[in-house]
Amino acid sequence: MLVQPVFGEIDPAALRQLTQQLLYEIHRRRARVVVIDMTGVPALDAGAVGGLVQTAAAARLMGAKVIITGLSPEIAKELAPFGADLRAVTAAADLQGALEDAERLLGGHSSAPQSAERPVARSI
Repeated sequence: MLVQPVFGEIDPAALRQLTQQLLYEIHRRRARVVVIDMTGVPALDAGAVGGLVQTAAAARLMGAKVIITGLSPEIAKELAPFGADLRAVTAAADLQGALEDAERLLGGHSSAPQSAERPVARSI
């Protein structure tokens, strides 16, 4: 299991960094479940929403199930129109719920969650 915290404003450069780092860590750690924690993200524009959907799709192509947590009501509204593209993504209300979901997806046999090398952070 891999936990990727995301903080601050997500601009195109931060999104590229998130995607590259996440895919690298999925491959390196052979992660079967990825939790993307958006608690520290106040809002996403349309481009960032589309990029997040693509990042989740790329993670799925690498064999990892994706759980997104910490969505603000504003971000949830922005993601709603992408419903069809998010069918394979699980949403959790908070990090604890996401970790419990990940444990279930792993069949109850997970080691301690691993965090990506560096959280993706941008100041607002």
